[in-house]
Amino acid sequence: GSLTITGGTFDYEVAVFDTATATIKGGIFNCTVFVGEPNKKGGTVTIEGGTFNGNQNDTDGEYALPIWESANVIIKGGDFNDSVGTNGTAGKAATSVTIEGGTFKHVYFPADSTYTISGGEFNVSSDGSSAVEFKGGTVSITGGTFNGSTPENFALNNNGNSTSNCAIAFSFQSKDDTTAGQYGNFNGITITNSDKLSINGIVGIGKEPTQTDTSKIEEALKSMFVGFSDETKPEVKKLWTQTV
Repeated sequence: GSLTITGGTFDYEVAVFDTATATIKGGIFNCTVFVGEPNKKGGTVTIEGGTFNGNQNDTDGEYALPIWESANVIIKGGDFNDSVGTNGTAGKAATSVTIEGGTFKHVYFPADSTYTISGGEFNVSSDGSSAVEFKGGTVSITGGTFNGSTPENFALNNNGNSTSNCAIAFSFQSKDDTTAGQYGNFNGITITNSDKLSINGIVGIGKEPTQTDTSKIEEALKSMFVGFSDETKPEVKKLWTQTV
């Protein structure tokens, strides 16, 4: 079935599963908006507006918009006052997330999925989580404003978001680390220069302390930036080797 939400206040969870389709044009969500759940595949969700506060009664810090497997999410607007993220559990089917607008406080994408960002404003969270963190997938960034803070050495979390205050963070994680909750694998990363793109802070590169093979990281860095000159290319720091 399909559902369109144009307004109202929601204090209990909203969920979109399987073949369901939802369009959210407005409303105040003092709850979690689930696109799928454990053991339930996500549906198709388009968000054009609204205020997403997450579940403020959840002491574990429930996300405003958790996205599970096989989902298709397009965000064109809205204010997200709690995190937006995918699920990186190994073996889950890929999802697709497109962001064209909206304001965000920490976006966390560990899943091996497809991420396309052409607009929006992204800010670090109060706990030091980066404005956007990727742990795998195919990433294309052509627009948006990414606001970092004073960067720190990368505190990699194998089962959750890392801490570094980066404008954009890429966490390269060894796939053979059996203790990891996420098994990230980057299939391509491009950040394309345009008048719609503003990166205010560093692009941080992190890895596990025991990870000695950095060849995939170096290869990704060679092709990551498209259309930048040496003067306009964002500052990149390998946060496992430097004190910043």
